[in-house]
Amino acid sequence: MLKKNILVSLWLLAPFIFLNNAYSQTPPTLTAVGNQYYCPQSEQNIVTGFSITNPSNVEIKTIYIQISTGYVRGEDILKLNGNIPNINASTFNSLEGKLVLTWVGSGTANTNDLVIAVKNVIFKSSSLNPTGTKTFSITIGEANYLPTTKHYYEFVPSLGITWKNAKTAAAGRTYYGLKGYLATVTTIEEAKLTGEQASGAGWIGGSDEAVEGTWRWMTGPETGKSFWIGNGNGTTAGTDIPFAFWNANNNEPNNLGNEDYAHVTAPGIGTPGSWNDLSNTGATSGDYQPKGYIVEYGGMPGEIEPSISKSTTISIAEITSSSGDSRCGPGKVTLTASSSSGKVLWFNSVSGGTPIATGNTFTPTISATTAYYALASSDGVCEKGVRISVDAIVHQIPTITNISENQICGIGSGILTANASAGTVNWYANATGGIALYTGNSFNTPTINNTTTYYVDATENGCTTLTRTPVTLTVVHVNKPTTNFAEQTFCSADNATLNNLSINGNAILWYETANSKIPLNKTQTLQNNTSYFATQTINSCESPERLEIKVKIYETPNPQINIPKIYTCDSNITGTDVDGEETFDLTLNNTFILNGKNTTNFNIRFYKDAALTQPINNPTNFKNTKIGSPQTIYFFIENKNLLSCNATGSFQIEVNPLPILKSSQVILEQCDDDENNDGFSYFNLNQANELISVNYKNEQFEFYEDAAYTQLITNPLAYKNPTVINSIVYVKIKTTFGCERYASIKLKVGATQIPSDFHLNYYACEDLPSTNQDGKTIFNFSDATQQLIDTKNIFSSQLVRISYYESLEDALSETNPISDISNYKNTTPWEQKIYIRIDSDDVNACLGLNHVITLHVERLPLAYAVTIDRECDDDDDGLYPFDTSKIDETVRNGQTNITIRYFDENNNSLPSPLPNPFLTKSQTITIKVENTTSTITPNCADETTLEFIVDVSPKIYPVNIPAQCDDAPDTTDGFSNFDTSTIESTLLGGQTGMKVAYTDANNNPLPSPLPNPFFTNTQKITATVSNVLNESCAISTDLNFVVNPLPSFEVEPEQIVCLNLLPKTLEIYNAKDNYTYEWFDEQGNTIATNNEVLINKGGTYTVLATSNLGCVSLPKSIIVEESIIAEIDLNDIVIVDDSNNNTITINTSNNNLGIGDYEFSLDDIFGFYQDEPFFDNVEAGIHTIYIRDKNNCGIAAIDVSVLGFPKFFTPNNDGYNDTWQIKGANDLFYPVSSIQIFDRFGKLITELNVSSNGWNGNYKGEMLPSTDYWYSVQLIDTHGIIREKRGHFSLIRK
Repeated sequence: MLKKNILVSLWLLAPFIFLNNAYSQTPPTLTAVGNQYYCPQSEQNIVTGFSITNPSNVEIKTIYIQISTGYVRGEDILKLNGNIPNINASTFNSLEGKLVLTWVGSGTANTNDLVIAVKNVIFKSSSLNPTGTKTFSITIGEANYLPTTKHYYEFVPSLGITWKNAKTAAAGRTYYGLKGYLATVTTIEEAKLTGEQASGAGWIGGSDEAVEGTWRWMTGPETGKSFWIGNGNGTTAGTDIPFAFWNANNNEPNNLGNEDYAHVTAPGIGTPGSWNDLSNTGATSGDYQPKGYIVEYGGMPGEIEPSISKSTTISIAEITSSSGDSRCGPGKVTLTASSSSGKVLWFNSVSGGTPIATGNTFTPTISATTAYYALASSDGVCEKGVRISVDAIVHQIPTITNISENQICGIGSGILTANASAGTVNWYANATGGIALYTGNSFNTPTINNTTTYYVDATENGCTTLTRTPVTLTVVHVNKPTTNFAEQTFCSADNATLNNLSINGNAILWYETANSKIPLNKTQTLQNNTSYFATQTINSCESPERLEIKVKIYETPNPQINIPKIYTCDSNITGTDVDGEETFDLTLNNTFILNGKNTTNFNIRFYKDAALTQPINNPTNFKNTKIGSPQTIYFFIENKNLLSCNATGSFQIEVNPLPILKSSQVILEQCDDDENNDGFSYFNLNQANELISVNYKNEQFEFYEDAAYTQLITNPLAYKNPTVINSIVYVKIKTTFGCERYASIKLKVGATQIPSDFHLNYYACEDLPSTNQDGKTIFNFSDATQQLIDTKNIFSSQLVRISYYESLEDALSETNPISDISNYKNTTPWEQKIYIRIDSDDVNACLGLNHVITLHVERLPLAYAVTIDRECDDDDDGLYPFDTSKIDETVRNGQTNITIRYFDENNNSLPSPLPNPFLTKSQTITIKVENTTSTITPNCADETTLEFIVDVSPKIYPVNIPAQCDDAPDTTDGFSNFDTSTIESTLLGGQTGMKVAYTDANNNPLPSPLPNPFFTNTQKITATVSNVLNESCAISTDLNFVVNPLPSFEVEPEQIVCLNLLPKTLEIYNAKDNYTYEWFDEQGNTIATNNEVLINKGGTYTVLATSNLGCVSLPKSIIVEESIIAEIDLNDIVIVDDSNNNTITINTSNNNLGIGDYEFSLDDIFGFYQDEPFFDNVEAGIHTIYIRDKNNCGIAAIDVSVLGFPKFFTPNNDGYNDTWQIKGANDLFYPVSSIQIFDRFGKLITELNVSSNGWNGNYKGEMLPSTDYWYSVQLIDTHGIIREKRGHFSLIRK
């Protein structure tokens, strides 16, 4: 059950003081080993090793062993196991937790007996489940020793001693060279040792005498340090040493009667060992009478702690932390537990059974919640102690089963609810993420102003629903209704109700006041000078605020229904006497409009229209706007206080008009239709009545020959115009009202008859193109007008209009006249009639109409198109003999009565027909075809052209294309880039007007010009040069493209050169032909010209190969990395030895060992190599470190010394541990060495060096007994560095 061993060895240098008597001898030194873990219900030695070094042989008869911390009275005991010769063990003092061992033999006390006895003292706790750590103080003095402070404490009985006297007395005491002082208790361990485990209760060094309520330590190293402020309800906060152990049961310190001094309470008063405050003298009897004082030794300035005490511990293993696990549904969980001992056993029951697992982590698979139990085992075997439950929990994933959304009216909060299948309902602001706003089924939301969606999930034992469910709180904001009119007015005639009020809103309710509760009936009639209050309701939410509307009622006007008409007669007071206008005073009818109302309360306005959009701004001087009939005047009367209280009506005004003349002078026209055509005719003058007056049927007409109206025409029905063409008759018109108006009649006679013997003919050739043959052309017959006018004098004595028409119907209806008789194209093929119409501008009804003109169109001959193939100039003279044998026949195309003539490009006449062959250069000739029977001069004819083209024949010039080497991107595909930039210009040799075409060997077309560069393999391409105008003029040649392969070979691209070995050979392999080579270094220097090169340093090397065709390979590079065997000495190695974990670390920083890539092995050159330059758990001894370069540059080795000092040896000649000697040391590493071995009394037994075989356990030929022996070692290495070590080991004889 040993957890670990701690070796404690202290050398005392101060003069030894024993039992308060000074000695000059070196004091003894105690050494105790044995911090252990305890298995409950067992008995366990308090030490695993114990010795006393006593150089001066000071007699020691007694050793005191106390449970100084962690002591539980009634449970913990110490006892001596077995009978040790000469040793008497006292009864265990349960008050102080102390056991006393006394040597009782005769003569000088034998400390070896006491050592054996201490080693056989055992601890046992009667508790089934002890806890904590027990500290065992082992001392040769009687005072209690506390390891945590390394101070000593003793209770000095002195009944009734005052605090001040106790302070003085304590200061006068010493203990093994340590000065005494009233105890200053600064930790709970001190409080327990000085109180509960002291042999009596008494004074300690605290006081608030200087400042009431501020308690300070007045003794020892802590003098002046505060530790408490206030009375029983005070605090340690803000003090120098924040610890106090007052008896809280009595509210200490309570300062009853000038109590300024600290005292440990008597047994049975409050918490054992706690404090109370007393006066300097305390009580004269009873529990509050001082029984003595407690002295503390240690910690004073300049003191050296004696080595008369040592301590060990036994700890009860405990679970320091544990963590259960839970999951949603079946599966694995990870349970953890840590123990102070580092050993954990797992059980499936709270008691009994066997462990089901060990270690800090336990991973069971579960389908239901299961309790497991973790036990902190002292050694991994002990199964006693407290088992801590560690739960593995399976949770169900809850779901949201239902929700309830809500609505609120206006800003506020609402209650949303949600229920889950299990667990806690959580409310969130977002669908994912965020922190829960609330937890619970019913969520009273925060105050919100807008409709908000919240989200819920359910959580139980860490299991949460997979998605959140939205729950919405709808906020209905209802403002008060609105209106555009805070004050609303109505007319009395409206009989308005609440329904008539103008208001904007939904579900309007009306109230009598701003606060009344009962709504009004909406059909209630509105009252004058009254306010009404309205709300609106939306989604069952009524607006909290009400809209006030004030109401006023005004009188509505009521004019008479039948208002009399206002009459007047037209005159020229306003305007003219023919305009039908007159001015009126419309206000004459105001009395009828007011109908008894007070004129001061009303406005009257007059309008011209029923829509009242045309106001009459001056009603007292209104000029009528409707002529010839009564005009309705519309009026609008309104209440001045409320204009909407109004009425409308109308009455008429009428102007009795003068005769309404259509014209003051009219024209009566008459045509002279007789053969004389002299300009006289008879008129019915009454025919003018309708032309003169609108209301002629109801009016009287009189006709006069003079303007003075004296010569009345008695027979107006047959009146002959007195003068040729134009005469005047004067007319008087009277209405039924006797109003007169005057007019005149102009009598006009028209003479427009065309002579029957007048006719004209016009001739023209059919227009081009001749192929149209539509019988139409352009005519100019503009001279026909004058010819017609010249036929009769009467035509020139009057205004006549002569117009031309294509048909009789158009001439009669005067539609579609011919607009341009000088440029007219006939619409009827070959022959067309033209009609002339003569209109009199004096007498429009008179006209003359007849077919006067005939248009004649002569048919054109056709010059049929003819073409001839273009030809190549085969002798470079620019001429070619063309075959013309078919030209004449083609142009004539079977026509008769025609002639054909030819003209060159300079319009010179050529033979007809053309010569055959016809030798000519390139030119275009004209061919003209004429009718031989034409009636028109010049003859009607047609033309065409014929183009003769002689094209230049191309030439082709030779091209030399240099062969290329296979190039990138794929240097093995047989393709390369050719420069084609000059190929085309070379082929053409300066020719213009030519083009070049290319085809491959399969006659597939290629781009022209060829791409540059032209990426191709070896092939023959045909180049054809042709005339761009005549591709039949062409010539071809072959272009040869040749691609030679690049040299092909291989190299190893990455290689290593070992700087410590011979030069490296870089070489070529897998070459496909005989090449020449050139090698380059990184600077581009040529370093070799054959197929290999020797190099002795790293870098990038490049090689080029050249074929016999002159093709150079792409460069191939070889990256050569440098490496070297490691260089190491002892300065590169850090060794940690003489430890529980010896380690070796090789320093590799900054390429310390070299530039190589190294791996490491310990003691085995062929063994396992590791990358990490570190070895741990190395046994003491001489070791060899092997460092191997991964690039095969070699293995370096170095021996190292790892020191170890054996804890024991067994000189029984079994071949194992028969001698004691330092491991890892020899004279190679430590040429100077000194090893001294002493017995427990400091006697030198032997002296060795590292080259010896060690100590065999004998002294002067005699075997020494089994016990502990001490060594003192000094080693000096080859650098003169001194290493010293002191310690002890055990000699064990079996």
